[in-house]
Amino acid sequence: TYDVDVTPEASRENLQRLSAALNELGAEVRHEDETLPFSHDGESLGRAAVWNLSCRHGDFDICLEPTGIDGGYDELVPQRTHRGHRSRRRDRSGSMRGPSRHRAVQTDR
Repeated sequence: TYDVDVTPEASRENLQRLSAALNELGAEVRHEDETLPFSHDGESLGRAAVWNLSCRHGDFDICLEPTGIDGGYDELVPQRTHRGHRSRRRDRSGSMRGPSRHRAVQTDR
């Protein structure tokens, strides 16, 4: 796929912060070839295993229960990478490299 998969820590407080960030991004539900506005809060975000979303920056999925990862965020945490919001690595070709699929990423923001 050509989107970003995000697996958040599922506490009420964190999902509430995620909801505020989604509002700031203007995130909408992605369905087939259209996007639909949606109303949400931390509690409602926690009710679905996966949200397929889109914003002005591109498509992304919020996966509370990623496929093949039984423990969700808690299983991913030992594999996480830590990056400051300004640090990005480039490979030898000069392309930006991001975290591999199904890896938790912790940022300074």
